[in-house]
Amino acid sequence: RYIHDERESINIGSNDVKKAGIYPILPSGLVFVDYQSDVTGCYFYFSTQVYLNGFLKVTRYDYQNGIIAGEFEIKLYDPSLSCDTFKIENGRFDYKLF
Repeated sequence: RYIHDERESINIGSNDVKKAGIYPILPSGLVFVDYQSDVTGCYFYFSTQVYLNGFLKVTRYDYQNGIIAGEFEIKLYDPSLSCDTFKIENGRFDYKLF
């Protein structure tokens, strides 16, 4: 999204989620998360995360029709940055795979 022409984005992804289920979001997990905000200047990248926690719950995975849907929660924190903890609770997604 854009706030006063400044970008704020979050990316959640995985190459290994191929069925409905609950996938933990941890530094060593199958799901990765990146967050960037030009508004606050805060950037949390999966490879440098000091604290990362949450889950990705896939409630629908229909590869034949190219649909994935579900819920997620994320908490990101890096004490080396002067950024507040970034949290999303009760997140939902519906995505067309192709």
